[in-house]
Amino acid sequence: MIKSGMDIYPFDLIIISGPTGVGKSEICEILAEQWKAEIISADSQAVYRGLDIGTAKPRTGVIPYHCIDLADPREQFDVARFVACADKAVEEIKNRKRPAIMAGGTPLYIHRFLYGLSPLPGCHRAVREELETRLQKEGAAALFNELKKCDPLTASKIHPHDHMRIIRAMEVYQVSGKPLSHWREREKKEQRYRVLYFILNRPRSVLYQRINQRVDMMMARGWTEEVRELLLQGIPTDAPALRAVGYKEILSYVSGEMTLDETADAIKKKTRHFARRQLIWFRKEQETIWIDAEEDGETVCKTIINYIKEGKDDRQRE
Repeated sequence: MIKSGMDIYPFDLIIISGPTGVGKSEICEILAEQWKAEIISADSQAVYRGLDIGTAKPRTGVIPYHCIDLADPREQFDVARFVACADKAVEEIKNRKRPAIMAGGTPLYIHRFLYGLSPLPGCHRAVREELETRLQKEGAAALFNELKKCDPLTASKIHPHDHMRIIRAMEVYQVSGKPLSHWREREKKEQRYRVLYFILNRPRSVLYQRINQRVDMMMARGWTEEVRELLLQGIPTDAPALRAVGYKEILSYVSGEMTLDETADAIKKKTRHFARRQLIWFRKEQETIWIDAEEDGETVCKTIINYIKEGKDDRQRE
């Protein structure tokens, strides 16, 4: 049994992340319950009110959660708002003298929380829509070749089929007149908080099986009804919140474009691709501790505890 009210000092908080479906929530809630800790959600979709089933949002209960249900589905939520919310949560939790755990699978949110906001220009909707239209008409190769001319350094680090990153790099260049690589060089390299950053992972086949089962469970819990209820509330189909993986596919089902089985299969495929992209990002992060999550929850938690104890000893020797 893990000791209740565990002291994690000199760390400001513990971060537990990993790809969707890996089992983060179970581990975090075991630790939070036994440590009397509070959880800061780092999930870019759980910030939206009304998106509960499709985001596997935690149910309100004994464990205090922060950074969920912050925005109306019509709002464009961004990383700056998340960082402000998370900073406030850390301060409040610290004042209550309770441990803080950041849990979630949005790597960008965690990265910006740790290193501060990027000097990069923000999203410019008109420019992005223009680039997305060009992508559809001209193909990714045309945009990628253009990127190689205006920002060869960034292009060398992007896969030619990574549409999202190509569009973002081109958007930054068109908005600011300077390449993405210029802005990256000016980003802060030191962490703002003292943390232990854990990445949970499982063998790819096991992870994919869990993702498939997770989607089936969400559908059984009423995911399609959740989307219908949002539409009845007047939430438009192009609302920012409904661009999330799964919600777009269910909108297609609700409109009669796909059968229920086709919808579930499409969501599973999209979610597996999303998990792969998460893992690519996590592997680029520095100072992370990767943990095999195939063991039972208590065993994984004990592994995390041992790392914390070793980290505390290392800090004390410094």
